[in-house]
Amino acid sequence: MTAARPDPPWRGHPPQLPAREGASDAALRGPRCVAQRIDIDVCLDGATLDIARSRLAALLHSPLGVYVAQTALRARRLCVRIEVASRDIDFAIHTLVATLPAATIGAVSSHDARD
Repeated sequence: MTAARPDPPWRGHPPQLPAREGASDAALRGPRCVAQRIDIDVCLDGATLDIARSRLAALLHSPLGVYVAQTALRARRLCVRIEVASRDIDFAIHTLVATLPAATIGAVSSHDARD
């Protein structure tokens, strides 16, 4: 014989936990979901444009390839902008130096992910 299970006291709706005293509404909603982004400008120097292109190919085939946001040719130098989350800056710099030790790291700037 099976015993009948009593209905829970909230009848289909889980109980609401009381708010902690002194907690603000913003604290109860949680952290902002907007992560700060970092742009890293890199110049791929080469004696010829073909050498610079081969370095770009190496960068695009590395783990950093998915973070390349922009490329441009400026004064016979191939310039690349890499965009990563601020928490990934160590990974990006380490991978960049390991992949292209002759690359010149330029400006590092931050912006909001909504920009």
